[in-house]
Amino acid sequence: MRLFSYGTLQDHDVLKIVASTEKFNILGAGTLQGFKALYVENEEYPILSPCKDSLIPGTIIDSISEEFWKRVDFFEQNYEKIEKEIATENSSLNCFVFSEEFGKTTIGREWDFVEWQSLYKVPYLERSKKFMGLYDKGLSGVW
Repeated sequence: MRLFSYGTLQDHDVLKIVASTEKFNILGAGTLQGFKALYVENEEYPILSPCKDSLIPGTIIDSISEEFWKRVDFFEQNYEKIEKEIATENSSLNCFVFSEEFGKTTIGREWDFVEWQSLYKVPYLERSKKFMGLYDKGLSGVW
């Protein structure tokens, strides 16, 4: 199974926190057509917003580990998981994408991965560790 991440899971440190000891492979870059990634209001992560002529860059992650997918689903629990065709350099792949976070609105500004890494990554890593610690204890979590 493959995941297309356009947000924080592109960051290897976040991905390692979420995956823990579960195995995964980074297959490379891809793009999702027909959407923009916009900052969520009062948050530092993005959600998808339909936009016919837009492309979102991201990372394709692959894992056959059931536990990996359980951990990712826990991390992204408020999002809708959809399957989309992701363009790669030479072809396209069907991947799961976490799209809309229910009940959240955007600020209308496009999400910038490089900006996120420089401004928000450090506190986000701490939040991610605490949040995934709930999974490890068998508890439910709320961001």
